[in-house]
Amino acid sequence: MMTGKTSLGFGVRDCDLARMKHLHEMAGGWWIWTGGEEENRFVTTEEWLEILAKHKEEEALRRP
Repeated sequence: MMTGKTSLGFGVRDCDLARMKHLHEMAGGWWIWTGGEEENRFVTTEEWLEILAKHKEEEALRRP
């Protein structure tokens, strides 16, 4: 952990997260990788929220 900056794991600090959030807002979306580095694409925030909701729904169905 660096002084004054909280580590969030994987080497990501709270200041890094704030920067990523800012970049996401400026771009209006995010890059995702599906099936390897060769298969990446940009998704809008709306698309990302749909993907996330579907993932959470699938996880909930897998739980006992």
